[in-house]
Amino acid sequence: MTLEARDGARAADPFAQFGLDTLLSGAARLRPDSMALADREETLTYAAFASRATALGHLFAEHGLKPGERVMLIGGAGNALVIALIAAIRAGLEPALAPIDLSAQDLGAYARAVNAVALIGTTSYGAFNAGDLYLMAAAETASIRLVATLGPDGMDGAVDFGCDAVKRHSASAFYIGYERGKPSTTASAKIFTLRRGEKSAPIMHKQSTLIAAGFDFVAHAKVGRDTPIVSTLPPVRFAALVAGPVAALLSGSALHFDGPFEAKAFLKACERAGRAHLIAPALFGPDFAQAGVTKNLASLTLVSQMRAAGPLTLPDAFAAECALVDLYSFDEIAAVPEQRLGSMAQQPAQMPHHIGFENTKILAVKGQIAASGGIGLSGAAVTDAVALAS
Repeated sequence: MTLEARDGARAADPFAQFGLDTLLSGAARLRPDSMALADREETLTYAAFASRATALGHLFAEHGLKPGERVMLIGGAGNALVIALIAAIRAGLEPALAPIDLSAQDLGAYARAVNAVALIGTTSYGAFNAGDLYLMAAAETASIRLVATLGPDGMDGAVDFGCDAVKRHSASAFYIGYERGKPSTTASAKIFTLRRGEKSAPIMHKQSTLIAAGFDFVAHAKVGRDTPIVSTLPPVRFAALVAGPVAALLSGSALHFDGPFEAKAFLKACERAGRAHLIAPALFGPDFAQAGVTKNLASLTLVSQMRAAGPLTLPDAFAAECALVDLYSFDEIAAVPEQRLGSMAQQPAQMPHHIGFENTKILAVKGQIAASGGIGLSGAAVTDAVALAS
């Protein structure tokens, strides 16, 4: 590629040279001992996070997964899914993220739609127990040749990619420590999420789109390196992925997961994190404020699922003792952040959102209200919902 062509490509997609793996590699080099990830089971520094992801990426390769192939990753709000996501990208794979509440039939349909060759997921999460779910889904999907678990338990007939297995591999492989800080060459790998509804469909995202959306969210929520993020949402949907792992990697903020939701555990997680940016479903906002949770927060981001076709119904107003940010998640193609004016929610993208990057002002998202009451969205932080090619 000539310099002129490279400059043209960068202008068309300014974040194309970056990937989530690149962000982690940089953090592991610059601040290896800083806290990166935490959940109810463990806390990881950037060095440990990167080493764990590298080890799991090598395990993927050793079990026959090849660059360019697609893998299903199923999990909840915890470290394991984020490590597996980065590991897949680091191995040159394209991850398809899935929630734990899919039936075997729906999980199989998703796997077939993306032509996945592996199905890798957590075995338990709160009341959820995978049982034979993954094996049943794999039996319905001809392309699947590997079923594996991310812990915390094993599963008969499945490969163990749980925490202990990855630690053993990391301890036995001398190259893991060296590779944790290597720059990524896999920024082009796509990430899939599932748009749910009457016509569920996988949506393919460029990492550069997720990063643009992450920059937009970090700016609106005022997320900085010194204030952690606490997310109650599994990072399997566009908005939760952007406001959780992507925002944390971009800002240098530590990411605390708390899930599934249980009041006592949640309050302990908030106390452990201290003054934090909390990410939660919009439905929980008034209850959090009434319980006094917002008193100790830097901000509360309220995620609302919306349809671009409309009508646009804004979340209810309520009084809180911290800054409030609405994150409007549209059809798995965009997550639009808007600061509230006092207690009042604002229309999404009423004014264009811009990102300052390399002395350039980049349009992140622009909204145009349609006569039908829906909204059209465009910009670097918006995924094009195109027909999926296998």
